[in-house]
Amino acid sequence: MNSDKTENILYSGPYYLPIKSKVPTFSLDINDNNAYCYLSSIKESDKNVIYNHLRPENHGSVEIHKWTLTLPNPYTLDDASQFITHCENKAKMSGKCLNWAIRNSQGKFIGSIGLIPPGIPLENDKNNILNNINKINENKNLLEHSYEIGYWIASEYTNMGIASAAVRVVTDEIAFREMGLRKVRAFVFMGNDKSMRVLVKAGFKNIDFLSEYYLKNGQKIDAILFVKVPE
Repeated sequence: MNSDKTENILYSGPYYLPIKSKVPTFSLDINDNNAYCYLSSIKESDKNVIYNHLRPENHGSVEIHKWTLTLPNPYTLDDASQFITHCENKAKMSGKCLNWAIRNSQGKFIGSIGLIPPGIPLENDKNNILNNINKINENKNLLEHSYEIGYWIASEYTNMGIASAAVRVVTDEIAFREMGLRKVRAFVFMGNDKSMRVLVKAGFKNIDFLSEYYLKNGQKIDAILFVKVPE
């Protein structure tokens, strides 16, 4: 795996995903056993594709919105534009790319993965995180000294090992080897078994159950806290 600088921004990619070639096509657009997926920075040219993946008319977006906390729903083209601008501005200010597009072998955007810097997740978003003081205090050291990983992938690219490969590359190659981090955490809604399997396959361990940790659309949601450390 290798990382190239893009406009002096660290960790911009590309980072190629180690997906076994026995799966016939990862692009779903070409019939090539050597097809590959990779991570790279998110660009303005991705706007329409992001919107098409997440718009209400795309039935495949239902599962993505169900298991994510902060994606606007219904999702608009302006939401996609704001997301890209947010990623680009953060990268320019910090000099580091921490949000990546998951791309197929033709460079098409098929999902997103990112690292969130240390701090209690969404602590300023009172509409989404509950005032679960006991659990926050129990995990305060972890939340304040580790990055959080988040991701989603288009429905037609699930169950191919792409998501777990992307999580493993971001943690092992970028977070641990290049950034020198010692720990990465992830939160998963209770019931999101697919995402839990992605994390376990990528080397994460289940360390805590967080009762009624989040509030989404007026409903309290339990969460599972996962953590990964370098091997």
